[in-house]
Amino acid sequence: TPGPSDAQAKGGKNTERPTAGGVDATATKDHLYQQATRLKIPGRSKMTKGELVEALERESNRLTKKNA
Repeated sequence: TPGPSDAQAKGGKNTERPTAGGVDATATKDHLYQQATRLKIPGRSKMTKGELVEALERESNRLTKKNA
């Protein structure tokens, strides 16, 4: 399943993109919202773009710790 950092990984190691914990901070709010929907993040419909980035970062960290 594609994750929030797939666009970064797809570009390879020389791709420069601002990220926040593996989340593409330059993605559109709509794209971030779609990722939040896929991950079932509560309260996503009322979040700003920055809040979506933060919520996706927290979820990414949670999943990373869970799978470690």
